[in-house]
Amino acid sequence: MRTSGRDLFSALVVAVLVVGAAGCGAEPAADATSTGSAVECPTTPRDPVSAEQAASCVYQGWIHGDEALAAAYGRAGILDDLPIAMADPELTLAGCSDDGGEKIDGHACIWEGTSSDGPVSVEMAMTGSDTDGFRVSATAVVHS
Repeated sequence: MRTSGRDLFSALVVAVLVVGAAGCGAEPAADATSTGSAVECPTTPRDPVSAEQAASCVYQGWIHGDEALAAAYGRAGILDDLPIAMADPELTLAGCSDDGGEKIDGHACIWEGTSSDGPVSVEMAMTGSDTDGFRVSATAVVHS
């Protein structure tokens, strides 16, 4: 039985599609709450910015030393109260709420993790609203 060029082409296309589809599912999906890397952070925010996006983008600005990115989602100098991040501390966004944190009152987003000194959290105070969007107005580091 002789195979035509058209049959060979069709078989090749099917093989590519099957292999491509199998490869797409091989990688786990990024966890949006891990280190904020799954959140889009354009340098010009599109309003309204959620509290989670503002916190994630300031976090990304902090770990990458990008003050302009952090200032786009927070007040000017928002990174001044945070230590210099030599590497991603791999904190996890525990959430945002009106309950505040240990050092910050009111609406806050809290990042948690473990450092060489033990448990640590970074609290980010929020200003704004769901309608108008949020910005990070203050940060505090808490060592537990």
